[in-house]
Amino acid sequence: MDVLALMALILLPARAIQGQWGTLLLLVVLAIVAGIRPVRIPGLRHEVTASHPFIFLALATVGPLAACLVALASVVGAAVGRGRKLPLTLHFVFNLGAVVLSTTAGVGALHVAGGRPGQAVTAMILPLAAATAAYFTVNSGLVASAIAIDKRKNAITVWRQSFLWMAAPFATGLTLAIAMLAAMEMGTLWILVLSLPPCWVLLLYYRAHANTSLARH
Repeated sequence: MDVLALMALILLPARAIQGQWGTLLLLVVLAIVAGIRPVRIPGLRHEVTASHPFIFLALATVGPLAACLVALASVVGAAVGRGRKLPLTLHFVFNLGAVVLSTTAGVGALHVAGGRPGQAVTAMILPLAAATAAYFTVNSGLVASAIAIDKRKNAITVWRQSFLWMAAPFATGLTLAIAMLAAMEMGTLWILVLSLPPCWVLLLYYRAHANTSLARH
């Protein structure tokens, strides 16, 4: 899987990033900050973050490679947030590969839906929705499959029980990404900093669900 992810990174065009390094750097920093407090899902060796709005925003504004770099930054942020140095463990490497493949799937869905980086926000709503659905499906599917193999369970059952509920916060993240895209069209780039509090609200939702699941067990 990681070989496929590396190939995807190599094949994605880097030309679109030229001239937009400031935007990319800001989105990377915001993704790290949003991902630095991951929430562990009870009963699973899996953590969730609220960095996905910045991945979608990078895809809509800078391009596919930028979105992958922001996704990788979110994984690094989560690793740092756990209070350890970057662990070159199988789990960490798996997460890196999973977010790249998920983002690449989102790139494909965006293009199929007629979206192109740099388009007006009104033209990007449906393509970004398609990208979000593809990202969520591939990412949660990969993680659910890995957990199913490890625990010798059915992957669909694991996905339905442990990941289906995440569709709602992903949809909320899509809404936030669209709002940020609209704000960028009307104002300065630094207005994106105001998107961090809504991301933290998403984390509170994740944490509340995790606590509820823990109480049930």
